[in-house]
Amino acid sequence: MRVLTYLPRSDLKRRVEKALSSGQFVVATVDSVDDCSYFNQVVEYDGILIDSDSLVFAETLVLVKQLRQENLNASLFVFARYLDLEQRLGLFDAGVDDCIREPFFVAELAVRLDLSIRLRRAASVLGAPDAVSKLRSGDLELDLIRRTAARLGKDIDLRPKEFLLLEYLVRNVNRPVTRTMILEHVWNTSFEGLTNVVDVYISALRSKIDRDFPQKLIQTNRGIGYTLTCVTACPGVPEDRPRRESGSAHASGAPQGKPRSPLPQEI
Repeated sequence: MRVLTYLPRSDLKRRVEKALSSGQFVVATVDSVDDCSYFNQVVEYDGILIDSDSLVFAETLVLVKQLRQENLNASLFVFARYLDLEQRLGLFDAGVDDCIREPFFVAELAVRLDLSIRLRRAASVLGAPDAVSKLRSGDLELDLIRRTAARLGKDIDLRPKEFLLLEYLVRNVNRPVTRTMILEHVWNTSFEGLTNVVDVYISALRSKIDRDFPQKLIQTNRGIGYTLTCVTACPGVPEDRPRRESGSAHASGAPQGKPRSPLPQEI
């Protein structure tokens, strides 16, 4: 989850960074109102956190309206120590999702932001004309809204980064992906010094989605990376089948079809 923060107060900034230090958040920090607006326009953030006490209330209200117009789907949180009820209601009317009163618990902030982002994502997905809420590959199913996974109907408990990694593998089913590709799409970095992190997470995924099942989905491609395999046709996805040959001629008289790798089904 990409999060943009404008928190000039060092103590508040330090507490928020502590709250969002888990692997599920990627935090970008800016030092001015102009930078906050600029980065919000060039990058699609899932959450935006701003400190109202560092601005005059009228400036906070203008910034909130501008950020909401620029990003309709972001979860917008405002930190406030001195705002009265009328001012807080004005912020909600301008597009704020939550006003965080200080002092606050860092663990609670992370949970509230995570929940708000997921709810906005779900609303965005359900409102899209080509809404996709689930991915299926063989007997593996991912719920993209609830961020849950199941195989043969058995729920699989995944950490946030494990789910993102599995989702990326499913979207590239039967295609080899390198460790660098995984780092770029799951960790938003291409630093090759982190490739061992990919191996650790792949090992954790294998213990959860392969260990108790006869068919192993995650395969290692030596010198390349990994492949999530689907040897049977995925539900709802057409599969071309080769026709039997009789001598040098095809039994049906039609050209022989080439099997096509099954793709994940989007629902």
